[in-house]
Amino acid sequence: MSQLQWNHRTCCIIILAQLFVSGCSREKAVLKPWYRQDSESASGQVQSTGFQLIKKTDAKQQFPGFRAAPRLETVEQALLNAKEQEKSTGKANVDDYRELAIVSDVALRSAIDEPSRQRLSEIHRIAVTRCLKITGADKSKDPNDLADKLAEAGLGLKLSDPDWAGLSFTKLVPCSDYEIRNIEPIVKREGWGLPILADRIYEQDEERPDREKFFAKDNRITSTARIRTLVDLNDSNLDWKTIPAELELHNPLDEVSVRTSSQMEMPLAADFTTPSLVQFSQSGLQAIEYEGLLIPNLVEVKSQIYINEPYRPGKIPVVFIHGLWSSPRTWTDMNNSLLNDPEIRANYQFFFALYPTGEPVLESARILREKIEELRQVFDPGKSDHAWDQMVVVCHSMGGIVSRLLITDSNDTFENAVFTKPLDQIQLKEETRESFRKRLHFKAVPEVRRTVFLAPVFRGSSFASRPIGRIGSFLIRSGDDVQKARPELIRNNGLRIIQPEFRRIGLTNGIDSLQPSHPILKAIDKTRPDPTKSFHIVLGDNQKLIPKLRGEITDGLVTYSSGHLDGAESELIVSANHYLNHDAPVIEEVQRILHQHIGSSMPPQNIAIRDQIEVKQK
Repeated sequence: MSQLQWNHRTCCIIILAQLFVSGCSREKAVLKPWYRQDSESASGQVQSTGFQLIKKTDAKQQFPGFRAAPRLETVEQALLNAKEQEKSTGKANVDDYRELAIVSDVALRSAIDEPSRQRLSEIHRIAVTRCLKITGADKSKDPNDLADKLAEAGLGLKLSDPDWAGLSFTKLVPCSDYEIRNIEPIVKREGWGLPILADRIYEQDEERPDREKFFAKDNRITSTARIRTLVDLNDSNLDWKTIPAELELHNPLDEVSVRTSSQMEMPLAADFTTPSLVQFSQSGLQAIEYEGLLIPNLVEVKSQIYINEPYRPGKIPVVFIHGLWSSPRTWTDMNNSLLNDPEIRANYQFFFALYPTGEPVLESARILREKIEELRQVFDPGKSDHAWDQMVVVCHSMGGIVSRLLITDSNDTFENAVFTKPLDQIQLKEETRESFRKRLHFKAVPEVRRTVFLAPVFRGSSFASRPIGRIGSFLIRSGDDVQKARPELIRNNGLRIIQPEFRRIGLTNGIDSLQPSHPILKAIDKTRPDPTKSFHIVLGDNQKLIPKLRGEITDGLVTYSSGHLDGAESELIVSANHYLNHDAPVIEEVQRILHQHIGSSMPPQNIAIRDQIEVKQK
């Protein structure tokens, strides 16, 4: 092994080790012991009610029939009995909790006030949780194993949302299993049912249906579970323990209420924070950020526009595009805050781009153009869903350059910037010519209607030219096909076929592409976004932390002159550093733009955005 190779690998290992150590303390979703919350709920109820343990009898004696709906006090006693029996015998009986889930539903008929309905909802949640835990449905290994474990409790599995038809799940994990840290708000909705993560783990070589290939390998779907009966509750001759029942999964993004087996309309419980937080925190994205920068060809095979939730027809796609040395993980806070807005939940669905940031920006833009085209081909092949024609892109930093290329017609700009002759006149293998054409010739993506640029680096950053940028560029091992074609290009056509600016450097890599003097950035600056597409810009001013750079507004990495672009529908400057996509005022601006996009107004705010910026900075 050469000294150069050893240094490169050693640097990568050191960086990854530092990443692992520093990243452990920043986890936002951590598993906790399941039994604490449920046992505390039960023991707390014992203290407040003073109920005594009663002898277990025939179910029909304890619950005298469906015509006489059990009251809250009877359901409380059943919960106490189940807990006490579990404590005394050391073994849980899943039938007790299945029965409890059903009778808590039936008891809604006799619940005359809101506190009673809320308590019955809590008992139902406890009962569903225990059914999942006792059967091991929260730790099942595959969809068949899950079905077998639910069958042990006499439960089938049903998906209430028609758009979920055909989906299968590996395990069902209560959201309450996780402790949420370092994020606010925690977006929840109180109501009927147990908020869960419907987890699907795909095998490495598993053949997926087309619509599931945009899920991560381990994908957690936001869902709410409830246990419901399948019979007429007015039949008094049925046995509580043998009555047919099923575990039904609901989509809380589209369902706000549910009709229970007792025909009561109840709000559907939901936890919108935990599933997406776990998805971002525990999908290996932190390591992928380093791989995508330093060894981009490893990440190119994983490049995709991912969806955390099943596709929802009629909802406008919002595609989030990260910047250099980053991943979809950077959108954790924004995703969570936007999900706190019911109108945004009702009208939009979120997609998250992943691409190798160590590759040249033209290559990254090619990847994402093809992925957007693939997405629509799978989900709307007939192009009849007009929500696709209203796509919004939200991008950060270098993602701003990539996204600008998505809303721009190239014409001959990039071909002329790279070559001294038209591409068709250059002697190349047809395969090589096509590789160049895909990167240098393109049209604006028709689906994208509006773009929000956050701290874009349109004209580069001086940091890319400084020693830290040069060291980073040296470590990158790009596998771009165009770079590999350089010897063929020169061998067949001579060095003069390449424009002087590219004769030494070629198309280089992602960090090189951010140097203010880079010819690709100069070529991009000659283009203009498609005038039919709206765009907005948010820039940071970090003057309170570092001196202004030559009198310019700067976020510490990008100056105002680099991030400004004529023609913006709006431009907002906030007091923030370069990583402003995590800041509340910036998230609120994105929220405002999404409301504007559908012709609605923002929810009332207690404090104006400008005031919030000042408060935050203080």
